[in-house]
Parts: sequence; C-alpha cells; structure tokens
Amino acid sequence: MKFLIALILLLLPHSALSEPLIFGTYYIPGLVINKDQGTFIKLHKEIMRRTQIENKLYFMPTKRVQYAFKHNDLISYFPELYESLPKKNVVVSEPFWFKKIIFYSLKDMNIHSTFDLEGLKLGAVHGYSYGPEIVNNKRIEIIYSDNDDINVKLLLNGRIDGILGDTKSTLAAINKSKFKDQFIYDLNKPINILDVFYVCQNSIIGKQTCSEISEAINQLKSEKLISIDCETGQSQINL
Repeated sequence: MKFLIALILLLLPHSALSEPLIFGTYYIPGLVINKDQGTFIKLHKEIMRRTQIENKLYFMPTKRVQYAFKHNDLISYFPELYESLPKKNVVVSEPFWFKKIIFYSLKDMNIHSTFDLEGLKLGAVHGYSYGPEIVNNKRIEIIYSDNDDINVKLLLNGRIDGILGDTKSTLAAINKSKFKDQFIYDLNKPINILDVFYVCQNSIIGKQTCSEISEAINQLKSEKLISIDCETGQSQINL
C-alpha cells in the first residue's frame, strides 16, 4: 500500500500536491535583486509556469541558502556552480547561464587556456568560483583578497602577475582606477567558462523536479529565449 501511494504521488503533477516545493535563491547584482526582481527571477517564474510546479521561493544570504539545502529544507536553489556545491549527493539541471572568468593583466602574456596560468601568481577574491581546473592546479599560485579593489592595487604594485575576475565587479574595480587604460583583457575570450544551473535534492521528488526544470530550460533555449555560447561564454535571457 505504501508503495502504491508513493507511486501515485510520483505520477501526479506537482500542481496536484498539497504542499508547495521550497526553492531558494540569493542576491546577485542585476540577476537576483530580491525574490520578485532580477533576470534570474524572471527566468525562474517562467520555468515554474511551464512546469506547473507549485512552489515558494525564499530569498536569503548565500550561505543560509546552501545551509538550508544541505539540511534538506529546500528541494532546490539557484544559481549554483560545480565548485560551490554544498554537498556531493545532488542532481543539477541543464545550464541556463555561463559565468565567464577573465584574465586581467598589465601586459600581453599570451594566455589562452588555464594551463597557460601555470607558474603565475594570480589575484582572486574569497568566496568567488573560478573552476576546479584553476583552483585545484597546484602549479598556479592564487592570492585571495577580500575584494577586487585590493587585487587591482596588488597588480599595479607588481605584487601579482594578473587577476582572475568576472565581467562585472572586477571590471568595475578596474574602471574606477585612474590607470584603467593600462589593463589588458578580452571579455570575449574568457580563460574559463563555468556552467550555472539549479541544484536539486537527490530524491525522487528532487530528480523529478530537476528533470522538469531541465526540460523547460531546453524549451527556452530552442525558442531562443535563453541563449548561451559555449565558445565565448556569452549568456542572454530574453524574457
């Protein structure tokens, strides 16, 4: 009888379940402003509409979201990267965005891949993700700072060879510097491209939820409402 009930629940659409599924998210400038505003929030609402998943979305600090998921208080949260998963036993959706890692320097160092970073001393920011190809490479020396402004000063003072950064906060820190014209970088040629996705619990409902989310993401890609370029890391959501 218990097996039959579980099977019925599994076959029912999420909208037929009495309790909504609990999702989490956190602040990212422009992308997640609060639980009602931001590019990723528009995307989430459209995915929920297409999947007909009855849900509640909680907006919390990043670490609290990851803690809640780790302790099974959330069925899923977004956005996330492989490097920052709070536990190993999870399932993830199709990527809906790319995070580009850009190499910033003061001279042309002929950097084309993560292997070209070996032997260099690079500035990075605590809590940011750069990809396991970089952070797990013992031949790359990474100096972590509290923010991008510190890394800009370190590079200008010759304390590091380059900066690993993104196209927003790192670029903003560089543009604030009166020496911004000395920096060399190419926003269309990232040194690494990281998948951004939903994380779901590795349970029956979690797997079903992630599968439905992935299906909706693939539909949005086919309709050109989500556009991601694997070569340049360019991402666009048109909702």
